[in-house]
Amino acid sequence: MKKLLIVAIAATTAVAFSSCAKDRIYGCTDPFSINYNPNATDDDGGCFKPSSQKRALVGDFTATWCPYCGQWGAPEFKEAIEQSGANAIPLSIHNTDEITTTESTALTDYYGAEGIVGGYPTLYVWNQSSFTDGSNGAGMVSTEVSAGTAEASAVAGFTDNGTSITLSVSAQAFSDLTGDYYVAAYLMEDGLVYQQQIAGADPDPNFVHDHVIRASTNGSCWGEQFIFGSGSTGTVWTKTYQITKNAAWKTENMYMVAIVWKYDSAEGKYTYVNAQETKM
Repeated sequence: MKKLLIVAIAATTAVAFSSCAKDRIYGCTDPFSINYNPNATDDDGGCFKPSSQKRALVGDFTATWCPYCGQWGAPEFKEAIEQSGANAIPLSIHNTDEITTTESTALTDYYGAEGIVGGYPTLYVWNQSSFTDGSNGAGMVSTEVSAGTAEASAVAGFTDNGTSITLSVSAQAFSDLTGDYYVAAYLMEDGLVYQQQIAGADPDPNFVHDHVIRASTNGSCWGEQFIFGSGSTGTVWTKTYQITKNAAWKTENMYMVAIVWKYDSAEGKYTYVNAQETKM
């Protein structure tokens, strides 16, 4: 009789533990994370949050009709990225071609007026200089990230809703800031096949274009202001946006880049602060 009672108690206990295990939901439990799951009971360590780790923003101002962009611009841009690894956040910034966007045109116009973009291609590491050699570009990336932790940063993600896309952004201050800070989040796409002109060779109809800006949170390359004059350490700003999905986009090849800019109203200039890339 005692043996039967012990077996019954053990069986009841096993069912109770099994039921509790089924009720546990693992996910991100941080409400300031872009992948916060309000239904999660246990944090799985996978929250996407702003990081103070410094990253370098590397740009290739380019166009499909530009022969030198295909000859040396794209290869040297790729070399700089490959040598830099996770330290570099790459942007392929097209203008006046088939994959130009409002954001890429605005960036080209702004840095053209600043005297940085004088022609195509222009390869550039923000806060450093232009480069024509991939190894030199990677060296500039190392210099930029060696400055230490960033004063602010942001992270972004997206959800494909079928005919629309939800963009989620979270920005954070890591020190007591003074000034006006903006956060821009770009929806990016890899693997775009468009014919590329190549100096000294036939055009390549199967040229693959990566790191292409497709859209942004609010249609502006500078995004939206999240610190007005001052901000304390730990200040967190979150927001979601809805954009119309383009039928040509392949969301399986898409990811997000979030960038924090500091704006100097006296000079009307934007300074790069930090960037973060998120592949969901």
